[in-house]
Amino acid sequence: MEDKKVNHQGNLNPFYGHRHSSESKQKISDSQKTRYQQYRNALNNIQHVSMDEFLQGESFRNKVAEIIREEIEKLL
Repeated sequence: MEDKKVNHQGNLNPFYGHRHSSESKQKISDSQKTRYQQYRNALNNIQHVSMDEFLQGESFRNKVAEIIREEIEKLL
């Protein structure tokens, strides 16, 4: 298959010499604000757990106990 890349640098770029209208700039700005607000919301909703809280969790204790049992059984 042929490589169909075309050089669009400088005056070969179809948008060369043009400028975005104020309306287009506002649309771009609004879309980016919405996009990054979604990221910020997702990051703010992450529940942070301290190491003490993590170690006190029942699932962690159960997993450690299971690993210890498996290792003891290997030795016996």
